[in-house]
Amino acid sequence: MARDFDGDGDLDIATIAFFADYEKQPEEGFVYLENEGNFKFKPYSLPQAKLGRWLTMDVGDIDGNGKQCILLGNFSISQDNKKFNMNWKQGPPFLVLKNIDSRVK
Repeated sequence: MARDFDGDGDLDIATIAFFADYEKQPEEGFVYLENEGNFKFKPYSLPQAKLGRWLTMDVGDIDGNGKQCILLGNFSISQDNKKFNMNWKQGPPFLVLKNIDSRVK
């Protein structure tokens, strides 16, 4: 999803990967790419992202503060849970990434 999440006038990118590298980098199931200009993006991942297999994502102002928040939906059933020693069923069914950036108006 491309939106101006940080309020600086350019489009940033929020992305999910259902088939992320859960063995080596499970937090990369969700990556936020901050646009620094001239097609240069700075990647960010969150430790909470490794709690699920994110199959769905939506963006919206869920709390009425005028800022775009991100909602991730977890598909917690997987045949490879044992392979990666993870039980996504214990993770949250969804994850809300609330935009609290003070620069965003």
